[in-house]
Amino acid sequence: MVHKKSLDNVILFPGMIQKRLEQAVRARENGNYDEAVRLFLEVLEFEPENASARYGLGLSYYDSGDFQKSRELAESMMYSEVGNDPQVLRLYIVSLIQIEDYEAAYNVLQSVLEAHQLPPHLYQEFEELKKTCASLFEMETEQEWEGGWTEASVLKKLEENPRFVEELYEQLTNGDFEQQLAAIERMKFVNEPEVIEMLKEYLVLPGPHPMLKTFALKALKEMGVTGKVSVFKFKQLVETELSDIPIDDDEIPDPQKSVIDLVSTKTQDHDPTVSSFAYQLWMEYLLTVYPFHPDIGQVETWAAALHFATYRTMQRDISREQVADMYRVSVSEITHRFNELNQVLQIPAET
Repeated sequence: MVHKKSLDNVILFPGMIQKRLEQAVRARENGNYDEAVRLFLEVLEFEPENASARYGLGLSYYDSGDFQKSRELAESMMYSEVGNDPQVLRLYIVSLIQIEDYEAAYNVLQSVLEAHQLPPHLYQEFEELKKTCASLFEMETEQEWEGGWTEASVLKKLEENPRFVEELYEQLTNGDFEQQLAAIERMKFVNEPEVIEMLKEYLVLPGPHPMLKTFALKALKEMGVTGKVSVFKFKQLVETELSDIPIDDDEIPDPQKSVIDLVSTKTQDHDPTVSSFAYQLWMEYLLTVYPFHPDIGQVETWAAALHFATYRTMQRDISREQVADMYRVSVSEITHRFNELNQVLQIPAET
């Protein structure tokens, strides 16, 4: 019979732990994240409190995209002596940002900055992270459209108020941006011919914001309407097939996904907040121009332009030359694509 050895009976050869750590670090640096995780875990089997292995494991989880695990590990390290390391704190914060828990990240940053215990070189970075988290949380909150109306609550309101549809139409045609959006989000629960005609009529009006018209198209698709509809955008009247309209963000075409994926890859290590902000900006652009599609062509030029536009929107300093070098494209290519973004998004002017 073969008896399995317990860890207590395993003989550690001199330098074995250090050798495994070095192998794990090399694996991570080479992008072999699964191998890095395996090696770091192997070290931790023998030395559960090994700070280098725990931190390296957290970074490997983060690099592989498993942000929940990197957050959990960093959080556990925060309550040990290792938690005093600013890099552990940074891993915890950027993991929170990646899982879009902006409020928690903001609160941690606020507390840390008020304690005045950071090394001087981290104060500016953490201040910028705090401002970005505040902006992202505000954007997220604004997207929770008025009152979180559900189908049940809309239908109940319709029973209680016979003029509810008329009021929604008045809000749709004469309200501000938020009021029009709220009307669209409620009207999609009233699947009646007159409401469908109201939304179709809205699509060809010259006044409404182009992004709102995309939400109206989505509403019609969610209501089960099929076939082609006319939409007036950017001084053009075009027809679009309702079945082609993406309902969820992950339904956008692969070339468009590649743009934000590249920005995320370029920024996730040194400034993960950029990818979250860039994603919001890119989706705003795509929603606004739909049913027109940007000619992606070279993904790098669009990604570079989006990166530059995101920094401008976040009021951070970066030059076109720096971005061009990062993406290996020319400044003129960035300028060309940036101008396309700017025509739609009205990005703040350079200071």
